[in-house]
Amino acid sequence: MSDHQPSDAAKRAFGTRLRELRLDAGLSGAELARRTGFSGAKISRAENGRKNLPEADVRVWATACGAEGQIPELIAARREVEQMWLEYRRRLKLGQKAIQAQGRAAYDNVKLARIYESLHIPGILQTFAYARTQRLIWARLHGLRTDDVDDAARNRLTMQPLVTRGGGPAFSFILEATALYNVIGDAEAMNEQYDLLLTAAARPHVAIGVVPLGTTRLLFPGEGFYLFDERNVWQEFWSGLFRTAQPADAAYFGKVFTTLRKHAVYGQAARGEIERARRHVQSGART
Repeated sequence: MSDHQPSDAAKRAFGTRLRELRLDAGLSGAELARRTGFSGAKISRAENGRKNLPEADVRVWATACGAEGQIPELIAARREVEQMWLEYRRRLKLGQKAIQAQGRAAYDNVKLARIYESLHIPGILQTFAYARTQRLIWARLHGLRTDDVDDAARNRLTMQPLVTRGGGPAFSFILEATALYNVIGDAEAMNEQYDLLLTAAARPHVAIGVVPLGTTRLLFPGEGFYLFDERNVWQEFWSGLFRTAQPADAAYFGKVFTTLRKHAVYGQAARGEIERARRHVQSGART
């Protein structure tokens, strides 16, 4: 994973596409500036992903390069750059209760959900106590109201039957062992959380893999992500939510997931990792 925000990578990729249009047309930066009326600095910032051009400017750019036929595709790509990074302070104005209620729709018409988490238990696998504590942490981090965290946690749990009972997609989870050792709530809450993980892992449509501590890496741990079939990717950070439906992005995250799966253990070995984490957390609670 990159150290930069995904939105920055998307902007750079779109800027590269604009530069390739110019080069394919045989235009220098100065000639493009003459044809469009843009300043040289504006062209440079756009091509280097430091400026997201308005749609009208994208049309002017493409026309100047003789690429009018690519305008609809360019506009669609430009809009996705705008939409794939959502600032939490804008998104969370809905309130955590409403946001969690919307989460169920992400699984509609999905055949396979591949989910990787490195630091905490995935939302759809969380118990009420774990989910409530996590929602409270987010509320305090972003200066949000805290009186709706119980309702937010309950709404998150409405998705859980998809894992515990079925009737929806198949699930493939990869958890870094670190996620099992990070205590969200207290030892009692974690004990309940381990029980739920073991219950879910026994379901025939659910695979839970754990990457043990000390594993020699082919790929370093990264930010958690959700990959729905080959269509949509969601990735959450402290400051925002990255989401994309670009086929190339879905293929990239599919490749990442496949590589991470080589690190994971499953079945009895995964249950052993969960129980090992349980013993560690419970022993800490007794000292």
